[in-house]
Amino acid sequence: MMKRVEQREGKSLKYFKKDEWTDAAIKNADFKAYQIAIMHDWLRTLTLLASFLIPLFFVLDIFTLPANLLPKFAIYRLTSTVLTIMQFILVLNTKPSKWSYLHGYLLSLHAGGIISLMTMDLGGFSSSYYAGLNLVLIAVNLLMPWREKHTLYTSF
Repeated sequence: MMKRVEQREGKSLKYFKKDEWTDAAIKNADFKAYQIAIMHDWLRTLTLLASFLIPLFFVLDIFTLPANLLPKFAIYRLTSTVLTIMQFILVLNTKPSKWSYLHGYLLSLHAGGIISLMTMDLGGFSSSYYAGLNLVLIAVNLLMPWREKHTLYTSF
């Protein structure tokens, strides 16, 4: 798959630009590699978007939360943001592989997990933050061009 491109063109995979993964897959008529490359590209978009949105929602926390919970929620959001940025850097510096979808799982897990902690602190299912958990799952599953089984796995 991608190794054939590396051997034919004599390029190191480390120096491939974003579109070169998909271009190489198209050139070799390798649809599976093309799907993986697109998924990996969308992971970059998804993790970058999450790294901005997660801390941005702290502005809403300031207006909606009691003052005693703000420090705790700031730590939650900071933790999730740091994990997302680390994941973005990892996705940016790795090549597409059949395991790239695990980054989508990880993002759903830690962002959803943090929102679950926030929801627990605000009273559980009656909290308005419970809707945020659904938003994370919807965003990941809508933005990721993966198979239905991955959508099912992230939703559990």
